[in-house]
Amino acid sequence: MYKKILKETIWSFITKIVTFILLFLLNIFLARSLGVNSYGIWSFFFSIFTIILIISNFGINASTKKFVAQYKGTENQSQVILLSFLLRVFFSLLIIFIIYIFYKPLIIFLSKPEINKLILYSIPLIFFSSIVEYLKETFGGLHILKYNFYINFTEYSIKLLLILVFINKISKLESILDIFTISTIITSILGIFILFHSFYKKTDNHLSKKYFIRELFNYSMPLFFTSIGFIIATELDTVMIGMIKGQYQVGIYSGAKKIIDNFPQISYAIAMGVMPIFAKINYENKANLKIIFYRILKFNTILFLTFSIFLLFFSPNIIPLIYGNQYLASVRTTQLLIPYLLIFSYSIIFSSYLDFIGKAKKRAINITIAIIINVILNILLIPRYGANGAAVASSISFLPYIILNWWEIKKTFI
Repeated sequence: MYKKILKETIWSFITKIVTFILLFLLNIFLARSLGVNSYGIWSFFFSIFTIILIISNFGINASTKKFVAQYKGTENQSQVILLSFLLRVFFSLLIIFIIYIFYKPLIIFLSKPEINKLILYSIPLIFFSSIVEYLKETFGGLHILKYNFYINFTEYSIKLLLILVFINKISKLESILDIFTISTIITSILGIFILFHSFYKKTDNHLSKKYFIRELFNYSMPLFFTSIGFIIATELDTVMIGMIKGQYQVGIYSGAKKIIDNFPQISYAIAMGVMPIFAKINYENKANLKIIFYRILKFNTILFLTFSIFLLFFSPNIIPLIYGNQYLASVRTTQLLIPYLLIFSYSIIFSSYLDFIGKAKKRAINITIAIIINVILNILLIPRYGANGAAVASSISFLPYIILNWWEIKKTFI
């Protein structure tokens, strides 16, 4: 077991390190090329896009990861893969149909004519992005993370390469969407081929289709509501800044948030590499798994305390170096987001653990408190303090969530 954990964790870290580098470079080129105001428009749109994408996932991707891990290596593995994939395609088609019908009321509500065309133009990207995210979660559940590396490297390297090739033409945001769409189409084709070529074989049906779809769908519901909470906790601040304070403040906030959001990729790497083993926790292996879990927390604490201290003292030098002097106002915002960075790193590990052991409903309840606090603080702080107010709201609102999740985790080890 330890050899398997080590192997998959190494692949997970390679995946996240490469993704971190590619995504970081991609954001730098976009921020520098577009400037604060245009980057603010792009960031505002991309937050809306992310919200739509997470809603379109409907909890199916995360639910698939849990059941794939549970049935991995059994005679039902192929059936789980096929049925979950068909369910994924169905809901992806459903959501883009709904967007096409109702996107005009959404645009009126947002009162942002700058993104009118982008919402409709992004429909193919929403569909293929949902497939790519499904593939990442499925390979995570199979606990063979070299395929996650292939998927992430393909997606982000193509995006970065095309951005560099067409950098003089990305003043139009539709051109960026074209690049992102091409990348996700190619990545989807590659991932689907790997999944069905390597892990799917036609067998006699041992698993009831109706039973499995019902179970997967039922477990996806609390994960869906949890994802809504995740949207509010991570994307609502950007949307509210855009609606209340305008695109400049969105650009400043996004410059800081993009830096902060890159560091927790390490926690994601740890979760991907280790957490699938907890899907089969029982009385016999509980003590051993508890030791592993506490070692993970110790490592995470040391690592992110180091990152936090580094950002606190060196962000005044890092931000201008990366984005240019036009983003100097992002320095304070970055510093105010440091508690959010530390808290969010634990949240990733706690959330992954609870999902794998079937406690998604508890997590959904816990995040409701974070949602309420986040919304209230954003309403109070953004009108007066803009990006800095949103940073404070994000740093505070996640704290009750991880405390309550930790309480649930401790009970599972008793």
